Amino acid sequence: MDTTTGPPSPDELIDWLAARLDRFDPDQRLTPLTLKAAHPGLTWTRARNALYELYSSGLLHRTGRGSVYALRPDLPASGGGHLWLRLANRTGAAIEVIAAVPRPPTPYQSETTRVRWICHGCARGEADTGFGAAAEQAERHAAICRGEDLSDLAG
Repeated sequence: MDTTTGPPSPDELIDWLAARLDRFDPDQRLTPLTLKAAHPGLTWTRARNALYELYSSGLLHRTGRGSVYALRPDLPASGGGHLWLRLANRTGAAIEVIAAVPRPPTPYQSETTRVRWICHGCARGEADTGFGAAAEQAERHAAICRGEDLSDLAG
């Protein structure tokens, strides 16, 4: 696709992006700004719509943060690590329990691995605890937090 001939059609843009997904780091979050950097002629809205189409087709995964997508389903909304649990607070903002490694298959391993939780609505969280304790803390926080869901404010 030639960026000097004007903006691509929606179908051209989706084809262009789908053909280049393997060029993105598997741990990278894909946002409209990421896409705009890869294709300077795009508007934010067109980039957001293209990412949503790829999510709808199953090529991308939502991270729980609006307009932020990932190639792998176990990535948190931001930062590094692996998503073990995602909840929502009273306004819909993501609350995530995250560890440095993928979630193990046995409960014993889950309890011995250190995890952290973070609320993307109010930025509260706790670090370095067992999964059971972190999940309970995150659930209690989700029930009371009214931190703003910022996922749709950029659009």
